[in-house]
Amino acid sequence: MRRAFLTTLTSTVMLTLVGLSPQAALATTGQYTLPFFDPVVYETQSYGCTTYDNEPVWSGTNADGIAYGCSGASKWFHKGIDYGNFDTGTKRDIAASDEGTVKAVYNGATGSTCGTISVGNYVIIKHDDSHFSIYYHLKYDSITVEFQDKVSAGQIIGRAGNTGNSCGVHLHYELMNCKCSNSDPVQTYAPYGKWTTDPGRVPWRASFVSQSVSGTESICYGDTVTHWVKFQNLGGRTWKTTNDAHGRGRIILVSTTSSGDATQSSQFQAADWESSYTVTVADQASVVSYGNGTSTFGLKGNGVEGNYYTNYFNLKASLLRWFDYDLIGNYYIPIFIVPHQAC
Repeated sequence: MRRAFLTTLTSTVMLTLVGLSPQAALATTGQYTLPFFDPVVYETQSYGCTTYDNEPVWSGTNADGIAYGCSGASKWFHKGIDYGNFDTGTKRDIAASDEGTVKAVYNGATGSTCGTISVGNYVIIKHDDSHFSIYYHLKYDSITVEFQDKVSAGQIIGRAGNTGNSCGVHLHYELMNCKCSNSDPVQTYAPYGKWTTDPGRVPWRASFVSQSVSGTESICYGDTVTHWVKFQNLGGRTWKTTNDAHGRGRIILVSTTSSGDATQSSQFQAADWESSYTVTVADQASVVSYGNGTSTFGLKGNGVEGNYYTNYFNLKASLLRWFDYDLIGNYYIPIFIVPHQAC
């Protein structure tokens, strides 16, 4: 539960593009909303095995059926996600991640016991017979709910604080499975992939707007053409291209599959690609809510002269774990490699 700053975060933007006429996708994520509203909040310690020695030593299977064999330097286990970098005042508001009934409240911790096991002030919400959400380290005297209160998703229940085993203002959030009889063990879920696609609460949802060529992109063999794709930010929070360990929303294009020669990671990787599959960051330093972001990149004619190919892409936000790892839909660029004599 102690706040950690050096963690690698990865996640997927909510984007569905089918061909050049995108269609809406069915949500593959779950019912829970993000437990905060501040747009600069980021994950500071992830779920699972950790090197932080004030967590329990643990190996076993969590509520998702995922086995964790924590060992070596990472033999301890962190049962939830820590979120940090909360601003002051109301930007520290913590929200219920789903509707339910408050089953426990503690508001007796007045300060930090950094390095000593303690959850500080907390709220526990029961969502159904076996699902609970837990909010630790809340600010003293900030909790706004009481035992047996009914709460709705997104309702403010307190503010992020620095109480208990906390070395800086942050929220420890976890999902728990417990039917609460003596024979039922308590297990936690990995929260990744369980967030709602409700556009009012999702910071990385996007839609396709346009691209530089509406049909087939023709490329002379060995040459590079410039291609751009425009997306609209529908998530209600600003996209940022910050590429740091905190992962504040770096938007990138990723090449997922290519028809043609399967021995190449991409048929059409140009010199300006960041890697064989990472095409480009968004051109803008940031994209405000409902604004458009454009990604511009090169496509190189590496295929066989006279052949048609299709390259598939997905929009992603790197260094974040707010959403499912699975890519949701894609859009494509059909490409024709022009024969040498015609170039």
